[in-house]
Amino acid sequence: MTRMTAAVLVAGSTGLLGRELVDRLAGSGVALVTASRAPTGAAGHHVADLTAPGAAQALLAAVQPAAVVVLAGGAAADAAELYRTNVLPTLHLLEAAAAAGLEPYFVVLGSAAEYGEGGDLLLREDHPPAPVSEYGRAKLAQTVLARAVAERRNLPLTILRPFNIVSPHLSPATALGNWRRQLLAAKGGSCEVRGGKLDQIRDFVPAAAVAETVARLLRQPRPGLTLNVCSGIGLELRDVLSAMARRAGCAVSAAADAALSEIPAARRVVGDPQLLGETLGLGFPMDAEAVAGQMLA
Repeated sequence: MTRMTAAVLVAGSTGLLGRELVDRLAGSGVALVTASRAPTGAAGHHVADLTAPGAAQALLAAVQPAAVVVLAGGAAADAAELYRTNVLPTLHLLEAAAAAGLEPYFVVLGSAAEYGEGGDLLLREDHPPAPVSEYGRAKLAQTVLARAVAERRNLPLTILRPFNIVSPHLSPATALGNWRRQLLAAKGGSCEVRGGKLDQIRDFVPAAAVAETVARLLRQPRPGLTLNVCSGIGLELRDVLSAMARRAGCAVSAAADAALSEIPAARRVVGDPQLLGETLGLGFPMDAEAVAGQMLA
């Protein structure tokens, strides 16, 4: 990017990854502007519901950013809300930039959930997507439409697909966040942890790794690419739970929660980090002990 003194807009700045990125960019010389639906009291923050096209237009007119990082969206119980909050902010920001004659560099956060079942493969960025969850389908709609609009409007765009995020701030609605809450409540005693299937295999990356990847892209833009943010290492959830229990000093037993076990999910989702390493020189190897250490730091 040639305009690093111009503003970098982080849309969705109050979410888990948004907060991590804002902390990462603070003091880095970036002219940081943030936006979310919630007020924060921070300087340079805009309150905007980007599911409305007028809000995106007003925001970009006020900021005129050199780069836009789209983190708006996330999980929701209602399918219509999933699509509304994940797809519309991205499309509205892209269209608003084009309509205003702006050409900011866009970094849009998709998800490994777009891939679906990976089998025994390391999932490359060109692997045909076949999401098994409504969240994965919503994220795929977001990234496919973002790419189509960016190409039609001649806007520079990179799509990131983070794999399973590790952070002590994860919601209890996630597997790791749920286990963390239950283990901490046990206070080192015996604990029967209730959750979903433990034989699933996932690829874990720290939230800080995603923020570092975005920061690296802002310094070294790679428009036109889709990049996995992953470790390339598959960890069985059972092993991660055991490591977290050891870290918490708990004697743990696992009990299946019928509702959680029935949620559609792929058996194995592990990414190929080769392109991330070749493009940005980044790699984030993680084992079960490292995941436990971050979750219970």
